[in-house]
Amino acid sequence: KEKLGSQWYQRRVPITAGIVRVGIVNCVGSFILFLGKFLVVLVVLALGYFMMSKDETLYFWAIPVLIACIFAFAVAHTFFSVYEIGIDAIFICFCEDETKNDGTPGREYYMSKNLMQWVDNSSEAIANLRRKKKQQKAQSKSKSKSTSDNVELTDQ
Repeated sequence: KEKLGSQWYQRRVPITAGIVRVGIVNCVGSFILFLGKFLVVLVVLALGYFMMSKDETLYFWAIPVLIACIFAFAVAHTFFSVYEIGIDAIFICFCEDETKNDGTPGREYYMSKNLMQWVDNSSEAIANLRRKKKQQKAQSKSKSKSTSDNVELTDQ
């Protein structure tokens, strides 16, 4: 007999198994989407400035442009949020597929090869970045140790 809790656990394991990798990809995706929202606001700001500043009957053009930028950010946020939900759903499906299937006959992956390669490449890039940071820390520790050894030698 299976316990009720084990069924719940088995359904939740695929989501938590790759949470670090998906979290990193999600953070990068969120940052890129924020840059998209920022770009939309900049375009509205530039268009508003060029349209309003040439009108000589307007004495103060900054408030209408600022209001247009606020509305542009709200609309961009709404559209990009829908896009972000789609990205999150794809990565949840990716994690589920990765835990349930192993690529052998009968248990083939459902994800596209491009998605698998992109996630693997991003994971490798993150691992390389961590390795470089560890190497830099080790080098800085060895430099500080050699500097302290030189100071001790000059004191004697």
